[in-house]
Amino acid sequence: MGIQLPRSLLILALASACSRTSKSFPIGGDLHSLPSAGSAPLMALVPAQAEAVIAFRDPAASLEALRATGFWTRFSSEGWLRDSLALPPVERWRAIQAKLSELARIPLPGPEALLHSQALLAWAPQTADRAGGLLYVARTDPSVERVWSLARALNAVRPSGREVELERIRGIPVREVSFGTGTWVPAGQRLIYAVLADRLLVSTDENLMSEALALALDGQGHSLANRSPFGDLESRAQSVGFAGAWLPSGDERLVPGLRSAELDGRDLTLQLDPTLWSESSARPVADPSAIFLLGFSGLDPRATLAKFRPQLESAATAPVLQRLDALVGALGPGLFAEVVPDSRQERGIAVAVDVLRAQSAQSLAEADEPVAALAAVFLNHPQPAEPIPGGILHCSAIGSASGSAIGSEGDEVCLATCERVVRLAWPGGALRERGCPGVKIAAPSDVLLAVGSQPPLLSAELREGRGQLLFPEPK
Repeated sequence: MGIQLPRSLLILALASACSRTSKSFPIGGDLHSLPSAGSAPLMALVPAQAEAVIAFRDPAASLEALRATGFWTRFSSEGWLRDSLALPPVERWRAIQAKLSELARIPLPGPEALLHSQALLAWAPQTADRAGGLLYVARTDPSVERVWSLARALNAVRPSGREVELERIRGIPVREVSFGTGTWVPAGQRLIYAVLADRLLVSTDENLMSEALALALDGQGHSLANRSPFGDLESRAQSVGFAGAWLPSGDERLVPGLRSAELDGRDLTLQLDPTLWSESSARPVADPSAIFLLGFSGLDPRATLAKFRPQLESAATAPVLQRLDALVGALGPGLFAEVVPDSRQERGIAVAVDVLRAQSAQSLAEADEPVAALAAVFLNHPQPAEPIPGGILHCSAIGSASGSAIGSEGDEVCLATCERVVRLAWPGGALRERGCPGVKIAAPSDVLLAVGSQPPLLSAELREGRGQLLFPEPK
């Protein structure tokens, strides 16, 4: 039979062992005795390493507005909402919520309590010397009862084995919630939180939390509060409900040539690099059953390849880049992707990426020469070329795609030369049945986005970097 120490002594021993400073603050449900961030805006707590932030006047009100749209109606009626509630992160949160409630000896409100107060969500990318992650900051106040109750309950949680591990950053108790092994939390990331008298901070990265607490307590460090386009996000969110900004690093590849992105409600503005972007009206005809469409209709593939070539060059990529050089010279502006349901595939979807060919007097066989050369080094065990309706098809061997740049075992990755399009598809067998996509002329745009089948759940079309997010009306 072991010796049972008094709870207060155990807590003091843990706090002393893990403390990084000589400061000491009580652990309990009383928030008034904790340090306060005072009148500092929420943005003042976001470290300068963050690249993207979205601020909310009232997250719950924004969610209610979303529920009133056709997006939410179809999201629910088509079973997507039901399926999302069964995802491992949601199920795991319920288990952690029950455990925290037990340790706090106070019923812990659900995570939706975080949505009932002015808040912001920031993202910092991973770099060579930083893990990166997410930081959520909510304003707590007795007038906002649900988030105040959540903060009190979280502050009352006692450490217990692997479930909640206590440490101190700048004297503030920071608790880590253990998710166990084999869960959805990415390797090297954690879920930690800290409670102040008037702020609740949740993060997946210790460095972000440490810097946020330093900014909150004594203003030490660099924040995004005085940096454009982040400085006025909170005031813009107060006006339209929510506002966001993204200032990618110079080597960002997610959207090539994007200098900044700003969102005010549904109004979206992108600042694009004019050396990579131009106005274009040609685009492939999308599959009517596509569940996701993304198009960069004005993106110049030649300038984009030249910009990112130094980051891509290696002994392994040299043959592919050499053949890409020959191909992009015959391409016009435009890069498009679509995801189509395909019940015949294990993953249930098929993906296609299209680039547009410039109009020329070349025969199809002549236009296929650089594509065939690329297929020879890009595809794993390339098969002989075969004709399809409107084009020429090059595919990898079925069952050996794991050695190619994309795809997995059992996939057939294909490249197709069409009259106006070069298409990369995996699995690519559907190209044999459907043939090449057509090309249509639409209103000139820079970026187009659609989520969901016709009519789309969410769509946006930007011209000269400006446009709106559009939701269908509920039926």
